[in-house]
Amino acid sequence: MAASDAGTLSLAAASPASGNAVLVAEDDDVRLFLRGVLRLLHHRVVHEAARLESAADASAASDATILVFALPSGKGGGTQELARVLRARPELRGLVLLAPAQESLRTAALEAGACATVLRPFTLKEFADALQELAKKDVSSLTGSTGSEIGASSGGPTGAA
Repeated sequence: MAASDAGTLSLAAASPASGNAVLVAEDDDVRLFLRGVLRLLHHRVVHEAARLESAADASAASDATILVFALPSGKGGGTQELARVLRARPELRGLVLLAPAQESLRTAALEAGACATVLRPFTLKEFADALQELAKKDVSSLTGSTGSEIGASSGGPTGAA
């Protein structure tokens, strides 16, 4: 594993060679958890970054097809930056992780271009279902997509994310 000067960790050589190439933008603890879950689900984690901006820079040189991103707390919740990244890389399918207090941002995340959202905490099955749904999406149909909501009806699943 090698760290780049953009604050991004390249994991291409350390990840299994099956599944989708996934770009993860999240804080350290959650990245570690997501890396393990994604590997368990046979996806390749090609880049990790603590901030979406760093992930966006790294994504230009990667074969990532899925972006996993948690909206930060605070005004706007990062939806503007998410929209910029997904406009610049229209082939990326965005999966946004939302904290329960951020459920009101679900629509904003989907309008910013995310293809799906998952409400935390989520189960492994909910996360796997969301990734499977994203993998099936036709890239040409992503523009103007309203996305989908995963985990909204479960009301506090037992997963730990």
